[in-house]
Amino acid sequence: MERASVAVIDLQERVLHHALTGPDGRFSFPKVRPLTRLRVWRRGYRDESQRNVWEKFLSSATSAEFKVKLFELGAVTGTVTGENGEPLLGITVQALSSKVSNGRRQVSQYAYNQTNDLGQYRLWHLSPGQYYVKALGRRSVSLGVGAMPLTREGELAYGPQYFPSGATKEEAALLNLQPGETLQVDFRLSGRPAFSIRGRLLQHTLHDDVQGEVRQGTETMGSRVKVELATGRFEAADVPAGSYILSARTRGTPVRRGETQVTVGSADVNGVTLNLSAGVTVKGAIRAAGGGRVDMASVELSGASLDSPPERYSANTGSVDSSNEFQIPNVLPGRYKVQLPNRLDVAEIRSGSIDVLREGLTITETGCAPLELTLARERGSLEVEVAGGAQARTAWVTVVRIVGELVYSQSQPMPPEGLLSLTELAPGEYRVFAWRFESPVEYENPAVLESLAGRIATIVVRNGETAKATVALPSEANEGAAR
Repeated sequence: MERASVAVIDLQERVLHHALTGPDGRFSFPKVRPLTRLRVWRRGYRDESQRNVWEKFLSSATSAEFKVKLFELGAVTGTVTGENGEPLLGITVQALSSKVSNGRRQVSQYAYNQTNDLGQYRLWHLSPGQYYVKALGRRSVSLGVGAMPLTREGELAYGPQYFPSGATKEEAALLNLQPGETLQVDFRLSGRPAFSIRGRLLQHTLHDDVQGEVRQGTETMGSRVKVELATGRFEAADVPAGSYILSARTRGTPVRRGETQVTVGSADVNGVTLNLSAGVTVKGAIRAAGGGRVDMASVELSGASLDSPPERYSANTGSVDSSNEFQIPNVLPGRYKVQLPNRLDVAEIRSGSIDVLREGLTITETGCAPLELTLARERGSLEVEVAGGAQARTAWVTVVRIVGELVYSQSQPMPPEGLLSLTELAPGEYRVFAWRFESPVEYENPAVLESLAGRIATIVVRNGETAKATVALPSEANEGAAR
């Protein structure tokens, strides 16, 4: 790659050497001293780890040759029009990245912009990958004082709509953006009569930075939301008829959040109250096998359902103290899975009479009964080998334990010797499969697990015994179903 910037920088961030790569993409620095950093970058490109700047720490003087891969960024552009072909001004268009992380496909906003007076938009500096493109409507959030009415009589609400059509991801096209590519994505939106939802935030303070939104399920609507700082009064405009979840949350720590169900008919809805709560503290203890100290750092809560709202994908974590007790603060109401990260030796989790290990944990505004996690006294081991010769040495292995409707897992890279040994597993049935780091598997999704049946080894681990499993690394041509 020509004209990439290359620099050697010392620990005080002083540039010791700098050059631009030539037509063959090469660079050379003589006598580079130790304890420096080599940095490579070019505007409009990122490296394989999605970083704008590739960096390598040089602990000693070296004459090594480094190969750096930079990928050109892409763009999505298009026009948004109404039913009669008229350009729509101020429509928010999002590029939503779609990737698998920790066994779940997670969809999150990557870039957004609004249409100009010609109905045109452009989203740029997009890393190569998979995206949904969504036209929301005239979405905005504003804080201030003064007149509240945002919806004028006779106004129309537009969107949300995924490309090419439909209001949900299930009806959308998942677009594959190649390095340096510009995708043309146009929308034609149908307008619907727009109404407002008005009300007041409870437990609101003058200094709160509040973000509000209107959702249908997990889908964000293109509504304009305004909050009056002095009084906590709010208005959500551009809302068509339907049933919605109105939510608001504060920035900063601790996050305070509230949500309520609202049904809009053929008129504005007034008098809605929304209570901003800091969440609850979940308490609990771990019973270790033999009554000893638990050799681990934290207990984790994450969304138990694949369609959990985005903030519940993120884990709430609490540290375990010397008495094997823990507290997890600021947990918002919802349904969660409880686990010890990357451990599969939990025999039971209870909250009062609820079997949390199998059923998940439902937290209300008043909290939940203390959690009791019991580690298995009886344990077995598992040895995993990946077929495929030298290529298998780069594989990752995931071991899945399904209890009730919840999935618990442990993922590790294959060691250089080619045999992965997992100890301290609770007795039971496990599923084992191999995958490439660049092609992670959505193993939290039961439908995906079903599609992988031909390459999953089902193993029973018994107390005091070592089970053995051999799995095959899929060919690159067959990885599509696992992505």
